[in-house]
Amino acid sequence: MPNKMDLQEITDRWKQSTQLSGVNPMSGKVVYTYNNIFVEEPKEFCPGRSAEESLDIKVSIVKPLSNASISAKTSIRFDITSPKAIKNVNVLVDQIQVWSFEYPSWRKNISDIKSIDIKNIKDWKHTLQLIAIDDEWFSNSSTIEINITSSDKQAPFIVEDKAVVKLNEDGTYAVMILFDDALSAVSWWKFFGLSWEVINEFKNNFASFQVSSLSTISVEVKDSYWNLLNQSLDLNKYLK
Repeated sequence: MPNKMDLQEITDRWKQSTQLSGVNPMSGKVVYTYNNIFVEEPKEFCPGRSAEESLDIKVSIVKPLSNASISAKTSIRFDITSPKAIKNVNVLVDQIQVWSFEYPSWRKNISDIKSIDIKNIKDWKHTLQLIAIDDEWFSNSSTIEINITSSDKQAPFIVEDKAVVKLNEDGTYAVMILFDDALSAVSWWKFFGLSWEVINEFKNNFASFQVSSLSTISVEVKDSYWNLLNQSLDLNKYLK
């Protein structure tokens, strides 16, 4: 096909072109006013580019839950198991691809959290679909219903059952803490020591670092809407 477009790409553009005006999420902030450029929805793939369904690939959307409300800047947590390596994970809203992630060729089992931005999708009820494709072009998916909202005023939080502190062989301690947010995505966190020195900081949902001794530390966590969590943590509480 021209420009190496496959069925998914053409189908997405066909769906967008059925609207006479609006903001096309496939083209950034470009406003389009054209009529439908496709007579009907495409039905066939280019040879070798179709993905066949395989029930051996297990896909589960952990977060958001079905019928949950999420913000336009949010995160999706998922689990995937496959007999073959997973190469791509695609996120679709109302059957239109809005995000895609690639994985190394050896990843068969994936438990991950990814931030996504779907701000061009209107507030209302939608379907959210996650499609996993392996390196031999077999795929499977999971679909849930969601409600999208454009605002979030809730602070992120610590996932208590995922917070762990372990003693290393050299006498130091490994700290692992997972953050989450009810509506949006965790965008930044920072840990402080007793003297307010910065212990560690990063931009993701998962904190992993080493400390020489166990004490009470402070943490600041921000989400996509700049809601802030300030909390003190006694690391002894999480020692396993």
